[in-house]
Amino acid sequence: MNRKGLKTFVASVVSAVFILTSANGALASTSPAVNQESAVSLTKKFVQTEDHAAAWNSFTESQKAEVKNFISTYKTATVQDSSSFASQKVEIEKNLNENEKLATLAYFTPINTNTEVVKEGTSPASALTASATVTYKWVELESNASNVFGQVLWRWFHKTYWGYDGEKVSDVRIEYWPAVEGILWSYVELMDKDVKVSPQSTFATTYSQGHFKFHVSIVDVQHAYPRIGITIKNDGTWTRD
Repeated sequence: MNRKGLKTFVASVVSAVFILTSANGALASTSPAVNQESAVSLTKKFVQTEDHAAAWNSFTESQKAEVKNFISTYKTATVQDSSSFASQKVEIEKNLNENEKLATLAYFTPINTNTEVVKEGTSPASALTASATVTYKWVELESNASNVFGQVLWRWFHKTYWGYDGEKVSDVRIEYWPAVEGILWSYVELMDKDVKVSPQSTFATTYSQGHFKFHVSIVDVQHAYPRIGITIKNDGTWTRD
């Protein structure tokens, strides 16, 4: 099955398991100020589309407010609590009604991915690499995804260390690690990483890429593959790839 076919299959399974309501299953009213039917329809449109950010941005402000109200009403505190153990996830899901399942799916759907510099600074060299003419530096970047409320769902960190003396870069190394904020998102594995120093050692590139998934019962609903790359230079400057 190709990638497009897989996405279509997953979308159909998710719709069948978590979104469709039965013909005789009337939806409970939340508030006189909320158009329940419209809120459910908009939320389904949001979670069923392949491009969630585009779907969200196509809504008017009042439509966005309807979806947020629906999510806030039906998303349970237990689902939001990231301190719950992984073994509790399935039990939590089993106890959700159709509105809660839809709201939960919408809550854990990211609409924005951002990469930013966390911090940077100089660092001491090890006894083996210390040099009076070399300055040692590090830069830490973070890629994260957030939902419609601005709540971060997962984070991927990439940290690069290097030495420079105006002519060459040296002692280049990296660190990388994940962080998960929402219990239905989980870190899967490191996809790839690399450090490449130019032939004359005037610059180097580093990157790392992680794999996260949004898992609901037996269905992997969404996958994310954040990649952070950086080019470091012999004058101590750097650029993000």
